[in-house]
Amino acid sequence: MKIWMKPAFFLMAGLCIWMGLSGCSDSGSVAVSTETQTKRVHLINAEGGTMTPAAENGTFTTTSENEAVTFSLEGVNKTLLWYSDRPGRDAGKSDVSQLVSAWDAYYGETRPNAVLSYPVSGTEDVQIIYLLMEKPEYDGSKSTIGFSGRVLNSTKPVSSDHMTFETCVLTVLNNVGDGVEASTIIQHSRAAVIDATPGGDEYRVTLEAIIPETVFVDNAPGRNSYGETVGPFFVDQWENRFADGLPNASLYGVTESGELDIFILTLANPVIDPENNSIRYTASLLEREGEIPVSLETSILLIDSSEGVADVPDLCNSTGGRTFLVSNNCGAKSDTCTEKKSLHVSSGTLQFAPQCLQNMCAGDPPVTVNLPEGSNYAFWAGAYGSSTLCEVAIAKSGGWDGYNLSFNKGFDIGMTLVAPEGMVVPKIVAKTRKAYSAYPLPSTLPDCWAAPCTQPNYSHPPIPGGTYHLFLCNQPDETVSTPGTYGCALNECPPGGDMGQCTDWKNLPCQGTPKLTGGDCAESCPGT
Repeated sequence: MKIWMKPAFFLMAGLCIWMGLSGCSDSGSVAVSTETQTKRVHLINAEGGTMTPAAENGTFTTTSENEAVTFSLEGVNKTLLWYSDRPGRDAGKSDVSQLVSAWDAYYGETRPNAVLSYPVSGTEDVQIIYLLMEKPEYDGSKSTIGFSGRVLNSTKPVSSDHMTFETCVLTVLNNVGDGVEASTIIQHSRAAVIDATPGGDEYRVTLEAIIPETVFVDNAPGRNSYGETVGPFFVDQWENRFADGLPNASLYGVTESGELDIFILTLANPVIDPENNSIRYTASLLEREGEIPVSLETSILLIDSSEGVADVPDLCNSTGGRTFLVSNNCGAKSDTCTEKKSLHVSSGTLQFAPQCLQNMCAGDPPVTVNLPEGSNYAFWAGAYGSSTLCEVAIAKSGGWDGYNLSFNKGFDIGMTLVAPEGMVVPKIVAKTRKAYSAYPLPSTLPDCWAAPCTQPNYSHPPIPGGTYHLFLCNQPDETVSTPGTYGCALNECPPGGDMGQCTDWKNLPCQGTPKLTGGDCAESCPGT
């Protein structure tokens, strides 16, 4: 299968999917049950289309959640690709008309979630729209399909110039039962390699130069999406998420010859390699469009729906793990507590608000929580999707902790994260939206915010008895942000556009007081 577009991806709203039709076995003529169909992921591709938002100004706003949109796709391929949610191990093709005619029987009153993806004309970006999808109308004689939807979460604004698009893929996600928390998992990497294991019965799948955020997209009836940093938490929670059976997945990307190869797999045994920024799986092959061994560029791994982590951790009263302190420095201390901050936390598939981290008064003593091992946590003070994030991955015995500050979801306040004494980077200071010690805002570094040449995410074996300390709005004596992996000038990542010139992050840790040069960023750190 020839590639449709230049293989470049834009990570938006925490997700980026690009799928084509593979050469799986044809099952369009085989009668299957309604229950079986609803457990399938369906992919429809088309030559192009148009979208019409209900907003009066004809564009998506920056807060486009729940916005109604209508879509019309043209040049629709009459054959769609599908694969089943676990524990089934099936993959194949069927007619678009079959899915549309049986839509009500398949989905009932629970409308499915879907993802529409298409290249943004004049750029190397891919637009992704995550939506609740209404029943489509399909005209096979004209190869058209139309449907309405409701935008979910904070889909990136779409200008009026891009309401018409070419080469699109519509992915209809499988539904899960009422009361079940489940998300489809998406991982991105600059490259992927599939090769046979020595025995030949299994394959080894390695995602290299992985983009730092694993994205979770709710399956209906859930309507949410979020991201978590790829790290120990993902591996530690594997057995919990897939206790009822190993997941199926689709892996696809571009070969050196420009072909789009697609592989349908069952995955097992994920292993994170923080030194080489990669993740490796063992896999069995269900279907493929391509030969093995193979090396794929700009690859995407889509893992079928996982069980949510049901129990909300009680960080305020838990014991063990790592001690985590939070200080509110956003304002002056007062008897009336006029300057308050409250933190939200995400861990796995959950978002929650620990009671002890609510209404923290400026200038009060720090609040202490304990972070259990084997989990990944993100902390923010404003609205998720527009706020500064502090992310900490707490490893189990034998693993490495990871920590960073991130503006990928937005910037609202500065943060300082002091790591346990002895960690590779003792302190991260990010005072303004131009701080290079944090994952940057898209508007600050548009060419590398999603996949920087080196990542400001720091890993180190746990320090026994160590304590993390998060300062909201930084510490009073901090006048400058610490250096980061981007240098100290805009668009220096990569310097001159050459990825090979990027300084390795291990040469950048700040071991003392930064040398000040004016502006937002420090020039250097002593003791590097």
